Amino acid sequence: MGNWSERYLDFFERQGAYYFLYNNIIWVKSYNSILTPLMPAKFIISLSKEEAEFLLKRTKSRIIRISGGFIEEKSQWWYIICDRFQDLEQYTSKRRSEINRGLKNCKVELIDADFIAKFGYGVYREAFKRYRNTVRDLMSEQEFIKYALSTKSFDDILHWWGVFVDGRLVGYAHNSIVDSEVRYAQIKLHPDYLVYYPSYALIYTMNKYYLIEKAFGYINDGIRSLFHNTEFQDFLGKKFNFRKAYSRLEIFYSPSLEILVKTLYPFRNYIPNNLRYFSIIRSLLKEEEIRKSIIKKECGLLL
Repeated sequence: MGNWSERYLDFFERQGAYYFLYNNIIWVKSYNSILTPLMPAKFIISLSKEEAEFLLKRTKSRIIRISGGFIEEKSQWWYIICDRFQDLEQYTSKRRSEINRGLKNCKVELIDADFIAKFGYGVYREAFKRYRNTVRDLMSEQEFIKYALSTKSFDDILHWWGVFVDGRLVGYAHNSIVDSEVRYAQIKLHPDYLVYYPSYALIYTMNKYYLIEKAFGYINDGIRSLFHNTEFQDFLGKKFNFRKAYSRLEIFYSPSLEILVKTLYPFRNYIPNNLRYFSIIRSLLKEEEIRKSIIKKECGLLL
């Protein structure tokens, strides 16, 4: 394991988050019992059926999801990444004007855990109100502060950025460093201040910092969104040259969930998406559809 892995182990211990170390890989369980490896997206990771069954049982998870590195062939599974910084002069005049407005109106800078704990919750709360069909609940202020403070002394792997208008915090980003990869894990903007173009200032400044000043390999904004609001990923692609990095998808289920998936799969197109828990089921079945499509395509290539 690299030094970054050891730092995450220390962080998870402090935070009290669930993780499991297996074959020198940190496996992290999310709030909805999905187990994923903490590794850069470009790395190829695979499990045998026996290994997956052991991990599911040992961690009491319902799902293991593995994205198998970056591949050349198009697939229905992808990451949204940026591996090339574009300076202002390279943008169209319209895009350059939008970025310049943001840079003129807003100040963007790295901030610390104490600051975000003290001033960040209002931005988080107001940004959360705009979400539709979210599967997560609004954190309480106490929960928000507790998490923010748990990141203290981990600013080598966990970064907080603030966006300010006239000295007031109007947005923030929470990024994580995973070896040579930077993950834009969370970006929140106060809706009352969007007229100041804070997203343009924030993304341009962070992209320049990570890709030029710190020479990271790429920025990862996460996996393909399924049935959720994709406006921000679309924004990154249209405005800042983020692109799809295609990947494989492996999924392993706990025995009870595997039965449920097999039972509901033929009816996947008839499940409504306008209710919270139906949305979760529909997303799960869509992932299964993608997994099957990738296997089918790979089998076709081998014939």
